[in-house]
Amino acid sequence: MTWVGCEETMAWLSRAFAEPGVQEELRALRAARADPGDYIRALAEVAEAGQRSTLVEEFRQLPAFTVTAIVEAWAMADAAAKPFVLESVKPARPLEAARRKQVTLSIASDADGVHVGLAHVATRHAGWYRPA
Repeated sequence: MTWVGCEETMAWLSRAFAEPGVQEELRALRAARADPGDYIRALAEVAEAGQRSTLVEEFRQLPAFTVTAIVEAWAMADAAAKPFVLESVKPARPLEAARRKQVTLSIASDADGVHVGLAHVATRHAGWYRPA
């Protein structure tokens, strides 16, 4: 994620994933094997009006797998009662990442919790991705 609001959006999402109401909804959606769009809607419902459209737009640019992987990483932290953090990561080589239409998702877990990093250049994704 490379635009100015990415860091703010990811920090907001980290807080949203920590809210008990959101957690309850995500648990129910996972149990029902929901589509990625359902996860996006559940997270967007707790956003302020100004943040909601940005959040939905950002998530809908990503491959459906990426959304599901983020939720599954959260579920791993949730099951262990550990913190979950999302972070926007600037691609190491932004021009190359844009040319290659690259999305990089990293998931790291340790004794302190689960940390997810996401790097991409908005609107520059491989055409074969199935957007969320």
